[in-house]
Amino acid sequence: MMQDAAIRLAGGCAVAEANGAARSRGPRDGRRREARAGDDVRRARRPFVLYVEGPGDSDILRSWARRYARDLDRAIEAAAVILGGRRPARALEHFRRERAARPALRGLCVLDRDDEAHAIPDEEPGLEFFTWPERHIESYLLVPDAIVRHARCEDGSDEIARLIDELGRGSRFRTRSGGVDAKRLLAPRGPLARELGRAISPAGIARAMRRDELHGDVVALLERVCDGVGVRARSEEVVVVRRAPAAAAHRADAKAADEADRRER
Repeated sequence: MMQDAAIRLAGGCAVAEANGAARSRGPRDGRRREARAGDDVRRARRPFVLYVEGPGDSDILRSWARRYARDLDRAIEAAAVILGGRRPARALEHFRRERAARPALRGLCVLDRDDEAHAIPDEEPGLEFFTWPERHIESYLLVPDAIVRHARCEDGSDEIARLIDELGRGSRFRTRSGGVDAKRLLAPRGPLARELGRAISPAGIARAMRRDELHGDVVALLERVCDGVGVRARSEEVVVVRRAPAAAAHRADAKAADEADRRER
């Protein structure tokens, strides 16, 4: 049975492509792209695959990863497979094929908590599922200070917080459970962008976030990805201050003079 998406590799990550585009290129191209996706998984530091719903999710995760652990963003790029929506069954099918060739393979599937969500498959050895406690991954980008830094707007974080609260009260931008629909609110030309008078980017907001602005849910996920790909989180932010060459030379001259004085005495 023909699947409604073909997995292809683009820029280091596997991307799910819609039916029409896949058909226009032919099934042979789709099989080649899927094979390249499998090769990329096998080249990872550890045999690990990370399933995400869309390329935007991958961009956001990589931006957070840069703040959290060295090389984690590149590891995510190598391991990410784009599902083309909330499709856990597709992740399961792809994982079983890959694990048949690589029994040590592990996987993690990251899903939004949509109002009408597809059921998560039964437990599969080696494959885990992570569902955001908030509705969307974008829900963790509602950080006023980071939005101010990203948009370079004159409004302060208090004004951004007020706008988010005000826009979130509208029924168009609320979920059925009563929360803010951050995916729509933070769209590049969505309601917040219109209020600010400039386009915004969810991945750009993620890049502007500092480590101490990462929500606990985000940290929990990044820890699991670190474990999967085999990298360690940074223990702290380290700032290296290099002394000016002239000052270093002056200290060396002073030390040499002191040694000469001691020899003369």
